[in-house]
Formats: sequence, structure tokens, C-alpha cells
Amino acid sequence: MKHLKRIYTLWRVTTLHEFYFILFHHFITASLYKKDIQLQRLLIFVVACADKGYRLKLQGKEFIHVSGIGKKRNLNILVRKYTRDLLVFEGFFVSDDYQAYIEKIQKGKEGVKYIIDAGANIGCAALYLHSYFPDARIICIEPEISNFSLLKQNIAINHLEDYIKCERKALWNKITDLPLRRIDYSHDGFHVMEEGVTHEVIDQVKTCTVLELMDTYQVDVIGLLKIDIEGAEKVLLTDETHFLKLAEKTNFILLEVHQEHIAEDTAAACLQKAGFCTSITSVYGQPSLVFAYKPELEPSN
Repeated sequence: MKHLKRIYTLWRVTTLHEFYFILFHHFITASLYKKDIQLQRLLIFVVACADKGYRLKLQGKEFIHVSGIGKKRNLNILVRKYTRDLLVFEGFFVSDDYQAYIEKIQKGKEGVKYIIDAGANIGCAALYLHSYFPDARIICIEPEISNFSLLKQNIAINHLEDYIKCERKALWNKITDLPLRRIDYSHDGFHVMEEGVTHEVIDQVKTCTVLELMDTYQVDVIGLLKIDIEGAEKVLLTDETHFLKLAEKTNFILLEVHQEHIAEDTAAACLQKAGFCTSITSVYGQPSLVFAYKPELEPSN
């Protein structure tokens, strides 16, 4: 029954040619990953979603509509069929990479009223966090225009515009304009940098600071600050004056550390200097995840 469900789900999101191509090169030649890495990624995504009970359907040629996601399985999201959107989705809704930390935050001594999602991409993190904190207000920051457009669309199809706000900006330590650079040819590899990198410039974007967002949206305390900004976290963490002001008004931080820009130990030391306790999860070949919390809010066991 499980295999039939997987095959049926695959049928729903592929063309006839893709369907037979995947079956032949996966089961007969066992060389799908060599023949077409995008279709190999799609197969892994489909199997994972089918096993989780998510419902998939093709929407146009470019998108897959996934429904039944989230803690209560009542949310929807559009992902681009041939991109690393599938991997980003899996990190949240299949592997549940943040779950252990979210449970600790839920056990903390203070509720989460406001969340800032810096590096929101297409909205996977925002919808994931909304499923755990349905009453919280979430502010999403995403600088790249195609990601931002799909982010807005994913918020709209769930009718969450009152709960989740979106800013097409890049998080930085000051308000300015910076070149947006493409790290690679995926849709989750963009960052702003002032110097020291040679990545292709694709756009010019406005930056924002956490303190500016708090003022704009009348936020008193940030319950959770999630940061995944492809290396630009180095500027935030190492500007001590700015970061100390930010830290004073933040309870929990989930930070993805890109070690080609700043070492995880250095990032943790910056957080500790700002008054946070930290724990680090290192995954080979992926950014390290640093969880930071104020000692007085230490989650109970």
C-alpha cells in the first residue's frame, strides 16, 4: 500500500515522460541520480511527502501545491518543482530540523508574541513557526524578488496576511542600500555583503535592522529571532554595539551559521557575550544551527 501511494503521488506531479523516466532509471538502471539530479530530488521529495501523508498536486508547469502540512496539517504551500525549494521544505516539514528547539521555547517561562524570520525564502519557516505559535505575529524579511513573490503568495493562500507580514529587504546592522549577490544558481543562495566576496551582483536592495522593524511594527519584545542569511550573520554578530541593543529585546534566537564566513564557536561566543546561553547542532555539509536563550527564560525539562 505504501508503494502504491508513493507511485500515485509521483504520477500526480510529473509529466508522462518524467514518470516513466523516473521509474525506469530508479528501478531498472539504478542511475537516476546520474541521469537527472532534479528528477532524483523530486522523487525523494515525493516519497517523503507521501509517507508523511501530505497531499501533492501539480499547479501549472512550475509549481507543486502541498497541502496538509504543519502541526495541525491544515496549511498549504507552493514549491517550485525543479528547485531546492524541495530541500528547504523537507528540512522543516519532513526532517523537522527545528522541532527540538521549538519544544524548548514552548516550555519556556514566557510566551512568544512576535517572531522575526530573517531570510524567509518562500515561507517554509514562517508557516512552520505559525503552526507552533498560531497567535504570534511574524515579520518575514526576504531580499530576492522571486522568493519574495512566492513568499507573499504562500501567505495569501493560507489567509494569514493579518498574522504574517513581509518586507522585501535584507537584514543588516544599519539601514542602507547594498548589492544582492547570488552565491550559486539555487533559489536559497543569496546574500548581501559589502566586501570580501566576488559573487555575482543581481540586484540592489534596501537593508533593515531588527530595531527598525520593532519600531515599525510596534514590537516590544521579540519572542523568537530566526536568522538564516547566508553569511551576513557575521556582520550582525560582530557589530557589538548594535547586537547588544538587539539582544536586550530578544528572548530566543535560532541562527544558521555559515562557517565559510564565521566559525560556529565565534558565533556562539558573540551570543554568549550578549547574555545568551547557547547550544550548537552541527550537521556535516550544512550550516550549523545555534540555539540561544536568555538564562532567566531557560526552558524547563
